[in-house]
Amino acid sequence: MVHLMADPLSQQAYLHEDRKKQVLDKLNLVTISIVLLRYKCTLLVTGICQP
Repeated sequence: MVHLMADPLSQQAYLHEDRKKQVLDKLNLVTISIVLLRYKCTLLVTGICQP
């Protein structure tokens, strides 16, 4: 395991995975924000407050 991490290629692959995860997290946040905004707009339009 330690030997694997010492390998530059494995290190690079690990960093790439980490970068990919960060991007996915950002996308998830954006998606959640949009859904919440749309939900809020729906609430404003209908005037019904749902939990």
